[in-house]
Amino acid sequence: MLNIFISGASGKMGISLIRAFSSHDDTKLIGGCSSQANSSLGQDLGKLADTDLLGVLLSSNVEEAEKADLIVDFSSIQNSLQVLEYASEKSIPVLVGTTGFGTTDLSKITNFSKNIPILLAPNTSLGINLIKKVITFLGKELQNYDINIKEKHHASKKDNPSGTAKDIANTVNQILGKDKISYRDIDSERKGDIKGEHKLTFKEDYEEIQIIHKVTDRSVFAKGAVEAAIWLSKKEVGLYEMSDVFTFSS
Repeated sequence: MLNIFISGASGKMGISLIRAFSSHDDTKLIGGCSSQANSSLGQDLGKLADTDLLGVLLSSNVEEAEKADLIVDFSSIQNSLQVLEYASEKSIPVLVGTTGFGTTDLSKITNFSKNIPILLAPNTSLGINLIKKVITFLGKELQNYDINIKEKHHASKKDNPSGTAKDIANTVNQILGKDKISYRDIDSERKGDIKGEHKLTFKEDYEEIQIIHKVTDRSVFAKGAVEAAIWLSKKEVGLYEMSDVFTFSS
């Protein structure tokens, strides 16, 4: 049984994670934390997620994760770095679903990964990782296309463009060995409670190909996070990504 602690447990994604980890046969939710200003502090995580009571209360202190086998973090940039620092000291693996990290932040995460296994996962859905596999398969053929990335998310999402859109752009650029897509070229929209939508358009002369990925419920991400957490718990020290978790046959 894998003991899980959720950082960012009171957020919309955190609630989906509570439901996913508390109902999985191979994981046990032993704690969760949020900011000190959160009005739900002290509330049972099960009540917070509208499920059966779990006997585990929402805390403001990540140090309560000391007995966890793995921390799942979907919070904020500053909090994620604090979680990673604590986890590094306590030798606890961390799945990081938080996005928006800058170059300096990523350098810190790389340093932390020298002490613990870290999975940096801007998107834990199977679908997005399938799309990245398609991009890898297309390889140098992408050289012939104009490529556009458009993404939509809920109005309260802070990072713009999304971490997923950046990840897709990075995948294209790595395949081609040059910066074909810059972050400035990504078309982003923020409105309502859109869980996540990404559209890739490949255009050449009189031909156009589109790949669209839509998520209508955050449980998609939570399911992927459970799979990723179980996978990460068996890994050695290092920095991993979702393409390491989801491997597809050619």
